[in-house]
Amino acid sequence: MKVTFEQLKAAFNRVLVSRGVDSETADACAEMFARTNESGVYSHGVNRFPRFIQQLDNGDIIPDAGDKRITSLGAIEQWDAHLSIGNLTAKK
Repeated sequence: MKVTFEQLKAAFNRVLVSRGVDSETADACAEMFARTNESGVYSHGVNRFPRFIQQLDNGDIIPDAGDKRITSLGAIEQWDAHLSIGNLTAKK
């Protein structure tokens, strides 16, 4: 079965929204999971998604938690994501 990028992203998005993730965050997160998979890094794409959902369901990931930059040293920064979605925080 061949699944297009858009189909995969839509499936990720649908699952995230069904778990209460707001639509903007769900879309950004679904995009990152799908792009990672498209790049061939399945360990952080489709293969990681079930574990991500498990962590979301257990409260180990809080999608609307705010993040905070702790330290900024030029090219290096330290952030506290406060259990929010790590790959979205890293994108900042």
